[in-house]
Amino acid sequence: WSTPGVPAIAGLHRFRDYGSYIDDLQAGATVLIADLARDARTAAAADAFAAMEARALVNLPVMERGRFVALFFALKPTPHAWSADEVAFLHSVADRAHAAIARVEAEDRQRLLNQELSHRMKNVLAMVQAIATQTMRTATDMDTVKEVLAGRLVALGKSHDLLLGGEIGSTALDVLITNALELHQDRPDRFVIAGPPVAVGARAALSLSLILHELATNAAKYGALSTDAGQVTIDWQIRSEMHEPEMVLSWREVGGPVVVAPTRTGFGTRLIGRGLAGSFGGVVDLAYLPTGVVCAITAPLSGLQAHDLGSLG
Repeated sequence: WSTPGVPAIAGLHRFRDYGSYIDDLQAGATVLIADLARDARTAAAADAFAAMEARALVNLPVMERGRFVALFFALKPTPHAWSADEVAFLHSVADRAHAAIARVEAEDRQRLLNQELSHRMKNVLAMVQAIATQTMRTATDMDTVKEVLAGRLVALGKSHDLLLGGEIGSTALDVLITNALELHQDRPDRFVIAGPPVAVGARAALSLSLILHELATNAAKYGALSTDAGQVTIDWQIRSEMHEPEMVLSWREVGGPVVVAPTRTGFGTRLIGRGLAGSFGGVVDLAYLPTGVVCAITAPLSGLQAHDLGSLG
């Protein structure tokens, strides 16, 4: 707002083009200058203030958690000694303006959150429906249905717990892997998990949790986790030399029985082979080596960290 006839100053301005008091504002101190042309902090910038028809100013910093986030200011065209009543009034106006902006921002965040929760719920229900349908289709008896379906839903639930406990819609990859394999951690060295810090978005977290659950379930039935000496290594790296940075994650089993490739492709194998690729552009290479199953997952980092949920495929 400006007085009628006074030129507007809307636009981008650099604090240091108008004096040397930015450090005071960052510290939360109110800056009062009665004469901009004579004050040592602003005299060198008198011409810049004159272009605004300003000779006196008050700057009130708005602080959030100790950080300088906004500025409420008033300018006068003539030198002016700011009174305590004027400063108190300006503080009141600044506080009300800040509260009003914060309320609008909070309403926007709540609206976005509600939309995200609605979108996520619909996708999760669709994923549960797909899991249930495929489990029923490939199972041979009801006991198997109950066991397999329960395990898959538990894995899905754990991934959601991680998402809700971390940032909005994301979790750390190492935490996700550790939680997905928790049921099979019967000795300290059963799993070797290593890799750089990577944040996983909601879309990838659900698919990865289900894929790890399927790999671990198969390993417990037929592979490295079915023997006392078996071990699984899960490691990953980021390849930045590509046009787009990508992550390569590998699952390698050793110490289990001699592996024989399955003759029938069940839902678990299809989930491992297509679930990740279908959800965020990754590629899965699943190999049944005699020494142990090896699963390599390559995915663009941007897709891995996406927050919105994809479909199961």
